[in-house]
Amino acid sequence: MSTRRQLSQILLLSHIGLVVLFAVFLVAASLGTIRSAAVAQARKEAERSASEARRRLAEWQREPNVVADLLVEQPSLPFYLQRGQLTKSRALIEDVRTTSGIDYIGLEKAGAMFGEIGKRPPSLAEGLAFGDKGDAWWIVRRRVPNVQGVSILVAESLKERLSERRWSMSM
Repeated sequence: MSTRRQLSQILLLSHIGLVVLFAVFLVAASLGTIRSAAVAQARKEAERSASEARRRLAEWQREPNVVADLLVEQPSLPFYLQRGQLTKSRALIEDVRTTSGIDYIGLEKAGAMFGEIGKRPPSLAEGLAFGDKGDAWWIVRRRVPNVQGVSILVAESLKERLSERRWSMSM
């Protein structure tokens, strides 16, 4: 074989080697870019999900807060309680519970519950509470104005709101 032919083969093989090497670097860079894009997309999706969860939690807290505020701001309940008209106060909170769809409304005086309407939550402490089976409740407490030591508790079970079926239907 002639030297010229050997040199042309070496030149050709070196060019092919450089092209293959360039292709490998190009593929490696592309994989890094694709991975970065996938990580960025996953991060955006996680942030969106967290934001949606915070929005839903704030929305779920609003209903019991509104019901509790309406009951303590409405003059009827304090009036009935000041006069010892427990039957009328129970009827009022039963009507409010039925109309609003809230799961539980109770009246408390000196740590003792009276006038309870609905399924009692696992705890009477204000905030988020969980039962033995993991069912979540949102509990709100308001002091009844002009009535010494009486508070109203409004609680809503979040079981239906947290179920997979309802969650996926609302998205």
